[in-house]
Amino acid sequence: MDSLPQPVLEALEFERSNYAAFSVKEDNFYKVLEDTANAAPGTPLKVDKDVCPTLGNGALSDPLPIGRSYWQKASRFSIRVQEDANGSFITHQYLTCPSHANDIIYAAKAAQEIFPELSHNFVVIGHSQGGGAAWATAQRQVDKPTAGYLGAVAISPVTTLLNQPEPSRSALGTGICPGLASVFPQFRPQDILTEDGQRCLRIMTESAVGVASSIAIIFGAKLLKEDWAQNEYVEKYLTLIFNGAKAFDGPLLVMHGDADETLSVDATNKAIAVTATLFPSSSLEYIALSNVTHAPALQASQSIWTNRIFDSFSGRAVKSGFQRTEVAMDTMNGASTAMESPTANHNSEIIAVVIVMPVLALFALLLRLVSRRLKHIKLYYDDYLAIAAWVCRLLNMLTSWLTLG
Repeated sequence: MDSLPQPVLEALEFERSNYAAFSVKEDNFYKVLEDTANAAPGTPLKVDKDVCPTLGNGALSDPLPIGRSYWQKASRFSIRVQEDANGSFITHQYLTCPSHANDIIYAAKAAQEIFPELSHNFVVIGHSQGGGAAWATAQRQVDKPTAGYLGAVAISPVTTLLNQPEPSRSALGTGICPGLASVFPQFRPQDILTEDGQRCLRIMTESAVGVASSIAIIFGAKLLKEDWAQNEYVEKYLTLIFNGAKAFDGPLLVMHGDADETLSVDATNKAIAVTATLFPSSSLEYIALSNVTHAPALQASQSIWTNRIFDSFSGRAVKSGFQRTEVAMDTMNGASTAMESPTANHNSEIIAVVIVMPVLALFALLLRLVSRRLKHIKLYYDDYLAIAAWVCRLLNMLTSWLTLG
């Protein structure tokens, strides 16, 4: 492996210091049993229910070894395999959104089998590459509908690669090479990568790097040849993997920060405009997040997408057609809701807390009594979510009346 510059070594050491245990290359959990070689997609292979839900990004990095993560609040568990039953490495087809959509559906099936307490219904949500995967899942539903699907939320999603700003465009173009070669075996990464690009890709593949180390490796390097986008296999690949301008099964909520310097909000705007024009009766909502950059968009919009998920599980009627709104976010404290009304006052907030807290306590007591009395009735997650959604609406109305009235 190439010797690593000092900044890369420091970034890599920082990432490894966050490992909960050790690299996936050394973890027997990722050794797939030989008798599962011909298992159908969605078949659970191994289960570890006591894991820390986090996210990895590199070729060999993985959600499970990481002890702490920016995305911890957004996920409960993850499912991923590094090698097949024959010991061959499974290439992550980076940005291949239709492939990711298949993975999501199969993972949902596996999770429902592993965790029978899970609801049959589900909502797909993703950020960045995951946002593209969520959007692609909504598109997949048109031709391959899956029962239980209630909608998708795509945050700061990838749509097209060529319309992205530099240096993201070059980094993403380099990152798709392994996946592109797995789809088109005739493709050779050296046909579009410079010598520096080949070296950076080799280091990232062999070093089990994550986001920080990847940035340190590629920063300032010229990765791609001038005519890389005209390569015939690149053109075919990009035609297969883009989002937008395709039929989809709604409701689909897309959110993107207008200060995003990683993935182009203009590319998302264009994809939304074309999709809304081509499919005017489909349920599509686009929320522009004012003054929000790429990664913080997930947390900044949390109150919005959690409410949408509650609505989906509670069976709230979905509006058809296209809706577009802009939400001004509180960039001073990272709040996940719009700016608070200036008419709120301290005294009314105290009154709201005094009334709301007993209501919550009473609700918890009633739910406990009902669950004891009606042991023969089995409630699923979506039932609890529906109940919680209505309680939250009631409390929101009560709080707003007290604080604004």
